[in-house]
Amino acid sequence: MIITQGDLIPVEPQATSIPWTRRKSQILNYLHRGPVDFSTLVYDTNVGDISAISTYFNPERISVKDLNSKFGEVPTTSSSGGASSQMRGSEKSKDMTKPRLLLYPDHTNSTAAAAGGVGNIGDLPTNHAAKAQRTLNWVLSTQEDVPAFS
Repeated sequence: MIITQGDLIPVEPQATSIPWTRRKSQILNYLHRGPVDFSTLVYDTNVGDISAISTYFNPERISVKDLNSKFGEVPTTSSSGGASSQMRGSEKSKDMTKPRLLLYPDHTNSTAAAAGGVGNIGDLPTNHAAKAQRTLNWVLSTQEDVPAFS
């Protein structure tokens, strides 16, 4: 995923410990997954700052449901030449002034069901355990397809 200017990326509180000069390259290691609320921290790709979502969206005017459904977008890997390049000039300028809140799906529930008890990763924190389990499942699935060299 390429980070574009104007994106707000939800992050875990530990992301604030990343030095400011290294945030852009390391921020994706601290993604907050699942729905957000007004206390969730976000990384502002315009300035490199990390602050609460309430800095960008007024909790007195917007509900948490609206925050996740109307303003939140799930990032895709499609090229930037899609629908946004077909907008007129005035529509583009309006769209560029509105921050884009990126939401990343929570894979912990689907990972636990797909894991099937392969490996023992229970000592890690929940989100790291889920990542490690997905990686382990992927490695094991690719090893079956690779012919052994003799």
